[in-house]
Amino acid sequence: MEELKKDNYTKEEVEELINGIISNYNTKIEDFTSKLDEANTKLGDLDKQKETIEKLNKSNLESSIKVEILKNGLSEDMFDLVADSKDLETATNKINKLLDIKKKTDIDNGYKPKEHTAQQTAYSEAEKKGDVAGMLKSKMSKLFK
Repeated sequence: MEELKKDNYTKEEVEELINGIISNYNTKIEDFTSKLDEANTKLGDLDKQKETIEKLNKSNLESSIKVEILKNGLSEDMFDLVADSKDLETATNKINKLLDIKKKTDIDNGYKPKEHTAQQTAYSEAEKKGDVAGMLKSKMSKLFK
């Protein structure tokens, strides 16, 4: 900025001083505006990077959950039951509960022999009735198979 050295200035000199000041401020405003636009662009890039990182973290968690499911011998169809977990530890706890349920189901649906119980039932029924002949018949039928 120019220093004022005279006591009196002509109209043209004052206009020249004011135009210089306005030009100087306009240059500073343009510089500030360009820096502001650049900062806004960087913020937009940061938001995109943050979004990308969140997607990658979610994908990584999903992959880790699928690995845990498969490692524990569960079907990948069960992924939906644990997909809402916020972290791997929560998912692992849910997977362990699913394993417990699966074990109980496997036991309930396991092999239960019926032929032995049928023979024992025939003998037991004859015994309840006091039918000695029926009891002997049940026992003897095993010998002649």
